[in-house]
Amino acid sequence: MDVTLPPELTQLVERQIARGAYQTPVEVLLAGVRLLDDTSLNRIDSDLAFGELDENLNFLPRTEAEMVQQSLEVLANYQQDAIPHNQVEAWVDSLGTDTERPCPQ
Repeated sequence: MDVTLPPELTQLVERQIARGAYQTPVEVLLAGVRLLDDTSLNRIDSDLAFGELDENLNFLPRTEAEMVQQSLEVLANYQQDAIPHNQVEAWVDSLGTDTERPCPQ
C-alpha cells in the first residue's frame, strides 16, 4: 500500500521522529493505527467502562443501567436516613450562642 500524506501530516510525522520517540515514518503511522484500533475497541466495549471495586479491589464490570440503579438505591437510602436541612441549619446557627442546640441525630 502506498500512502501519500498531506504536508501537515508529513510535518507531524517528522516532528515525532525528531523528538526521538520513533525511528521511521512507518513506526509513527503504526502507532497511530494502533491507537485508532484501541479507541474503537473501547467504543465497542463501552459497557465495560462502568463498574465498581470489591473488598479486594478487584474490578467488577457493571452495565450503565446497573450503575444507575445502584446510584438511585444509594440516594434513596441517603434521603431516608438524612437529617433534614432545617434541623442542621438551626443547630449550626446556634453554635457559639448561649442557647447552643445539640447536634441533630
